[in-house]
Formats: sequence, C-alpha cells, structure tokens
Amino acid sequence: MFKILRTYFKRFVPYLVVAVLFTFLQVYAELKLPDLMSDIVDVGIVGRDVSYIMQVGAIMLGWALFSMACIVGVSYCAAHAAMAFGRDVRQGVFHKVESFSTYEFDEFGTSSLITRATNDVQQIERIVQMLMSMALMAPFMFVGAAVMAWIKSPELSMIIFGAIPIMLIFIAVMVKYGMPLLRSLQERIDKLNLVTRENLTGMRVIRAYNKEDAVEERFAEANSGLAETNVKVARLMGGLMPLIFLTVNFAIVIIIWKGALGVYAGTLLVGDMMAIIQYATMVLFSIMMLSMMFAMLPRALAAGDRINEVLERLPEIRDDAQPVRISGDVRGLLELEHVSFKFKDAEKPSICDVSVRFSPGETTAIIGSTGSGKSTLLNLIMRFYDPT
Repeated sequence: MFKILRTYFKRFVPYLVVAVLFTFLQVYAELKLPDLMSDIVDVGIVGRDVSYIMQVGAIMLGWALFSMACIVGVSYCAAHAAMAFGRDVRQGVFHKVESFSTYEFDEFGTSSLITRATNDVQQIERIVQMLMSMALMAPFMFVGAAVMAWIKSPELSMIIFGAIPIMLIFIAVMVKYGMPLLRSLQERIDKLNLVTRENLTGMRVIRAYNKEDAVEERFAEANSGLAETNVKVARLMGGLMPLIFLTVNFAIVIIIWKGALGVYAGTLLVGDMMAIIQYATMVLFSIMMLSMMFAMLPRALAAGDRINEVLERLPEIRDDAQPVRISGDVRGLLELEHVSFKFKDAEKPSICDVSVRFSPGETTAIIGSTGSGKSTLLNLIMRFYDPT
C-alpha cells in the first residue's frame, strides 16, 4: 500500500500540508478549552464573578468556532485528496489491465480484477481519508493533552500514562488476529463476484438446462462464506472497542477518586481536576482514534497488496517485436510455420507442429472435434497467446 501512496499521492502533498496545518490549529484550540474552563470554575464560580465567567465563556466560544472551522478545512482537504487519489489508482489499475494477455486474465480472473479496481481501491481511499483527518490529529492531541495534564497535576497524569500500554496490548492482539481474516475477506468478495457474474451472464443457459437449484446452492455457499467471515471480523472489531472504552472509563474513575482526595486535602483545585479529566479523555481518545486506524489498516494493507500484484505484473505478451520487411505484395497473407502451443501445467501440447497458409481472398474452415485446438489456434492468430 505504501508503494501505491508514493506513486499516486505525490500530486496531493499540498493538500496534506494544509491538512497538517489545520489539524495543528484545531488541536491547539481544543486544548485551550479545558484550561479556560478551569479558570471559570476556580476564579469565576468560586469568586462569584459573573462578568469574568461571561468574558472567559465568550473566549471559549470563539476558540470552539475556530476549532470547527479548522475541522471543516481538514475534512475538505482529506476528502478531496482521498477521492482524487482513488480515482488515479483505479485509472492506473485499468490501464495496466488493458495491457494484460490472456495468461494474466486466466491467472487473476475477471471477477478478481473487478474487485481490485473497485472494492480494494475503496479500502485505500478510506484509509487515506482517515489518515489525513483522524490519524494526523491523534499525535498532536496526545502530546498536547499529556503536557497540559502534566502541568496541572503530574500525579494524576501518571494514571493516564498507565492506561496507554493496556490499550496498546488490545490493539496489537487485534492486528495479529485481524490481518489473516481481513485478507480472507477480500478473497471471499472475489469469490462472490465470480459466482454472481457467471450466473447472471449465463442465465439463459442455466434456465435452458433447469440448473437453477444448483446455481442457487453455489451462490448460497459463496454468500454464506462471505457473511461468516464478516461476522468474525465484526466480532473482533466489536470486542476491541468495548475493551478500550472500559480502560478509558476505568482511568477516568481513578482520576476522579484521586482528584477528589486532592481537592479535599487542599492540594488540588476543582477546576484543575475537571481540566485533567478532559485532558485525560483527549489523551485516551487519541489512542482510540489510532486503534480505529489499526482496525482498518490490515484490510487496507491487504487491499494494497492485491492492487500491487496487478500494477507490478509484467504481461507475458509484450508488443515490442520489430516489423520484418518482406518482398512482394503480402497484404492479407497469414502463415503459420511449425507452430506448437502448450498451456501452463498441461501434460502435452494443445497444438503440435501446425503449418498452415491463409491466402488473401480465400475462405478457410477450421474443423475438428471438441478439444482439438480450434479455439487455441484462433487465439494464437489474434495473439492472445504466444506460441511455445
């Protein structure tokens, strides 16, 4: 996937730079809000200074509106860059497939190529959009909120840092077991597309031979396989988020408990404790955003590998032959001299030592029983295959 990003994302780097700037400003604005709220509680409410509360409240509103404007800017840059990036990748895949010979179509399969150009590219689009919106914000928010919490109370901030390794363990387990499932999921989509395409294009033949029941059974098998894999993925993802939420809430409960003891002892102000809780939520929320990224990343990596297999595949048949000058008028002349052809992994050739001349103005019939090589001969003439 990262090779695809290096190849197709270069022209969208300015959008990334603008998104980073907007993200930094957004996080800075959001970090100001708990600090201002702390002043309102400790100075305005405790001192019963209504004018101070209104003044600082107006400042908070201004920072909140500024943060919202930055979010809009980040979302615009992320959406524009991700969708245009996906468009270019799809165009690149389609252009590459146009150069494929019959060998490559046989190897990949039409349904798989369709899935790679649509569903797989869509997975990379989503991860790029999330990288530019959520993943960029997470490190800024993590560092900024951790520093602000440490300034307010080093003791309570240690509770936050203690919860982080626990969540990272949950994420690591999810990545380890999720990658094989997500790769299998893309293969299941390939299989369902293959069955659907064959059934719909061959519906007249299916009805003519009364094969509806057999076709439905084959489709149900592919459909059930995809559903079962989706359920396994959903269970894995569904188990991750509650564990992270449990860790976050448990850390907040400990902060409230320890903070309340500090307030009772007079070593901590109420406003500072409220600010620390919000900063703790920001730190842990940034970890949650990264966990969501890690939840989607295995599927995007699997999709990127499948797209790279197409983009990096060199066609078996290449149009680099030099024209040969032949004396005389040979327009319309086609001649095969001692041509043989053998399919990959076949035990013996389909065509062996065939020599034939098709002269201009003549009609030639190629006659033979099923499997004698008529279609193979035509494919060789049209250069869908090269003689072996």
